[in-house]
Amino acid sequence: MYKVIFKKLFRKKWELLILGMIVIMITLGGKIIAIDHWIDIDWDMSSYSPWSPWLGFAYAVCGSLILYLRKIRAPALWAIFLSGFVYTIIMYWAMYLR
Repeated sequence: MYKVIFKKLFRKKWELLILGMIVIMITLGGKIIAIDHWIDIDWDMSSYSPWSPWLGFAYAVCGSLILYLRKIRAPALWAIFLSGFVYTIIMYWAMYLR
């Protein structure tokens, strides 16, 4: 019985649904965190929250997993998520390693 439930729970459709919901939550959470950070620094929109690189990395990973699970071979979409990884590394360097 548990094998049947496990197989039904973790089919590709459920994985895609969960990843899609995570992407939506990361997007909305990133906006909320950015606005909260700007309120804390008196609406000086010249800086980012310390959470921004981590949210960008999570977004790029989830987006890449969605493309992989759906077996999409479009190089342009993969390039978008690769640029997300590069942007995250640059943002992390600018915020923490400088």
